[in-house]
Amino acid sequence: NQTAVTIIVNDGHTWDEGEVTTPATAAAEGVKTYTCIHCGETGTESIDKLPPEIIEGQDSRWNKTSGGGLTFRSNAALEDFVSVMVDGIIVDPENYDLSEGSTIVTLKQEYLSTLPTGKHTISINSKTGTASAEFTIEEVSEPAKTGDKASMGLWIELMFASLGILAVFGIKKNRREIM
Repeated sequence: NQTAVTIIVNDGHTWDEGEVTTPATAAAEGVKTYTCIHCGETGTESIDKLPPEIIEGQDSRWNKTSGGGLTFRSNAALEDFVSVMVDGIIVDPENYDLSEGSTIVTLKQEYLSTLPTGKHTISINSKTGTASAEFTIEEVSEPAKTGDKASMGLWIELMFASLGILAVFGIKKNRREIM
């Protein structure tokens, strides 16, 4: 037994509560269908698109040795795309590639290398809202250089210290033999 909600649109129908016949997504509006409880006629209304979300790329990490860029995917329709922001600043379109598959944004390597080390927030703005995610720019640790002068100096100091220790032990050994 259905409970009817009375919706009168100057047409004499009494509509039920309605049923979502097509769920809304971030990329497409949904549809809710109503049925007149007296005659069975149906009517529909659209359901607004859902706010977009980042569905790929959250918590990505990048450093100069990573190669390439960082890719983020919003579930908003590409046709609704407005802009990209990093840390609240609009990113020039020359610093990212945009492609379809919902909305896919790839921040270019050249742009990423200008960002300071640490956490950052990307926001993909669309007509239906903003999808945001965090990513991290990591510091690259430099490998130890072999053969540089500072290392050579350390090796020379260690050699003299070792010779000094050997000399001390040699003197003590000689003194025992004399006594």
